[in-house]
Amino acid sequence: AFPAGPNPVLLDVLKRCLDKNPSTRITIPALLDHGFLHPEKATAVKQPEPAGLNMEQLQTVLAQLVQAGGAQADIAKLSQEIFKQ
Repeated sequence: AFPAGPNPVLLDVLKRCLDKNPSTRITIPALLDHGFLHPEKATAVKQPEPAGLNMEQLQTVLAQLVQAGGAQADIAKLSQEIFKQ
């Protein structure tokens, strides 16, 4: 996760360019039209709402998923990785 900075439009364009998923990553035309390159168009970037789960609740949900699927997983490690994002 990126730390909060003085320029939320820059933060938004960086996050969208560095998205690991090619299907959700910003496209070149969208990047060229982004508010970072056109400050006159820039509006306040809305930050995503928090999921509303704390670490304990997330670990409970992950444990239930593991039990349902029969797979072995390190719940603490999975929950820490999710909270990093």
